[in-house]
Amino acid sequence: MSLTDIETIYILSYPAESLYNIKRIANSLKGYKHTAKSRDKMVKRFIITPHPLLGKSLSAETKAKIAEFSRRGNNGMYGVKHSEKTKLKMGIMKHIPVHMYDTNKTYIRTFKSSNEAADILNVSKYVIYRAIKNHSTIAKKYLLSRSFLEVSE
Repeated sequence: MSLTDIETIYILSYPAESLYNIKRIANSLKGYKHTAKSRDKMVKRFIITPHPLLGKSLSAETKAKIAEFSRRGNNGMYGVKHSEKTKLKMGIMKHIPVHMYDTNKTYIRTFKSSNEAADILNVSKYVIYRAIKNHSTIAKKYLLSRSFLEVSE
């Protein structure tokens, strides 16, 4: 059972009206209801500036491309062949260690790769990549780095 599952169980154990957390399932927008104010803002956005496709129709060629894309299972990389150089880079990136620190830069542990960090922290690997690139925190608790940081005592 992941931390997200435990959080969801904990959230669901309380009446919805007594919680600040408006989402009933952790890490999901399922059940989220926009406020009336938010809905009004979304409507007004298209009153001021109409949607760019309003009144336009798609060409037969565009429709065929969309249909083909849908048949592939929405995978934008479908049919793409990587060069040997790209395959080598991807292989190297899979095995670069990721070091985890708390917000005080106290060392916690090292993961073998970004994928391992994502699995253990129960987040997407792209969240890990962004946190490393932007030097941002994950869950407001953890800093991640590909290199060792100056640690505090």
